[in-house]
Amino acid sequence: MPELADLCAAAVEAALEGEQVEAYGEEHSATSVEAHRGELESLSFSQSRGVGVRVIVSGGRLGFAYAADPSIEEVRRTVERARENAALTAEDVFNVLPEAEPVEPLDGLYSEDLATMATDAKVPIALDLERLATTADPRVRKTESVRYGDAVGSVAIASTAGVRAEYRGTGCWCAVVTMAERDGETQTGGSFRIARSVEDLHPDDVAREAVERAARMLGATKPETVRVPVLLDPFAA
Repeated sequence: MPELADLCAAAVEAALEGEQVEAYGEEHSATSVEAHRGELESLSFSQSRGVGVRVIVSGGRLGFAYAADPSIEEVRRTVERARENAALTAEDVFNVLPEAEPVEPLDGLYSEDLATMATDAKVPIALDLERLATTADPRVRKTESVRYGDAVGSVAIASTAGVRAEYRGTGCWCAVVTMAERDGETQTGGSFRIARSVEDLHPDDVAREAVERAARMLGATKPETVRVPVLLDPFAA
C-alpha cells in the first residue's frame, strides 16, 4: 500500500506545464465501544483512506477530484479528472495555491501505543468505567450511557508551489452518564475526558465526577425567581 506522501507526490508529478496542482491525502480509523449492565452493548470500527486533488489551469479555472484508497496510477487518473473538471468552470484569476512556508512539528499529537492497540483491548475500558461508576456510591447503581472511543489519523499534502508536509495524530475519549436514586427520586450526572493516549484518559476520575454530579443533585429544588450572581461549573462552560 503506497504511503500518503507518495500518493500526493505522484499527483504533483502529474501536473502539466503551467498547471497548479495540490493533493491532500488522509487516512482515518475510529473505534467506538458502549457498555451496559456489565456487558458489551455495541462495538464499531470504521476505516477510510483517500486523496483529493485540485488543479488550477490557465485563467484560474479550478477543478477538483477525489479517489478512495487509490494506487499511484489511480491518483494520476484523479489529476486528469480534476483537469477535465477545471475546463468546465469559470475563470478566476484569484484561484492560486499558497506558497510553501516553514512548519514546526508539534510534539505529543501521536501515541504509538494507542495506534497499535488491539480492538479487544479497548472493550474493558468501557466495562471498567461502568463498574467504577456503579460501585463508588450506594445511591448510584445505574448508568444511562457508558462509552469509549478513539481515532487514529494521518495527513499528507503536496503541491506544485513547493508544499510538502505530513503529520499523524491520535485521540481517545470516554464518557459516562450516571443515575442517582433516593426515595423515588432520580437525578443524572455526567462526565467525560479527551486525551491523546489511553494512559492520559483516567476513567476512574471520569466515573468519580459523574457519580458526584448525580448524587449531589438528590433533594435539589428549584430556587425562587431572584437576581443573584452565577458561578458556572467548568464542566458546563
